[in-house]
Amino acid sequence: MLTPAPLTKGVVKYCFGRAAESYGIELHVLQVLGNHYHAVLTDPEGRLPEFMAWVDREIAKACNAIFARAESFWSSDHYSAVRLCDAESVFGKMLYTFVNVVQAGLVRDYIDWPGVRSTPRDWVRPPEVVRRPEVHFNQKDARWTEVELRFTVPPQFRDRPAEAFAGDVQRAIEERQREIRARRRAAGQTFLGVERVLKTDPMSKPLSKHVKGKLSPTFAAGTPEGQKRARNERAHFLASYREALFKWRHGLECLFPFGAYWLPRFANAPCMNAATAVASMDSG
Repeated sequence: MLTPAPLTKGVVKYCFGRAAESYGIELHVLQVLGNHYHAVLTDPEGRLPEFMAWVDREIAKACNAIFARAESFWSSDHYSAVRLCDAESVFGKMLYTFVNVVQAGLVRDYIDWPGVRSTPRDWVRPPEVVRRPEVHFNQKDARWTEVELRFTVPPQFRDRPAEAFAGDVQRAIEERQREIRARRRAAGQTFLGVERVLKTDPMSKPLSKHVKGKLSPTFAAGTPEGQKRARNERAHFLASYREALFKWRHGLECLFPFGAYWLPRFANAPCMNAATAVASMDSG
């Protein structure tokens, strides 16, 4: 039901732009396919759960209004949030997201994708101004009549000019796409193409079966050293969280590690800030 159509695209752009502004999220890359989306983002304030809840809820309500339906819109599975632990993993996931529609055999070039998608050029051009869709949302509310859909260079790459970095990413995209096209050609596979994509029945289902029980990674790193550090950081977080939870339950003085969400947010449990967390990891 996310198959590209003007109203659906407007809903998705509006939701991402409004939620990013509301929850302090920095969007870097976004690509929306017919039944799921990929995003690479930075969450400086630790509010990703709120951001995701708002985006998914409002897209679901608006699209259900478009299709005059009231059933569940998204899968009941939780969303996949993979923490990218180093510059290599950030670059790799951005590249994966950009070329995903090509990898899926939908179009030969990601730039041809008629749905919502960003490009490296979005890092150096003004943000897109998106009008509030005329479905679902309160049209009498004077606020949020327009939002900006803004994309920024990830923090790991802000030590160089955005224009130069965007050029490097675009060249990497073109190289990856040539590799994908060559593999599909060797296998006798073609691409669906824009015309057939736009004719997709919104109520159709993928032919491939959903595989349950697959691993759902929580972090990614681009080097062996980065993977080792990420594993150590996760082990440190879990141990610190369990210790703090035990103390909190027994009324003892405690401090939850940075990254803990529900109890610090809704039960006022004490939690480390980012600077304290970095110092703790460095000393550990």
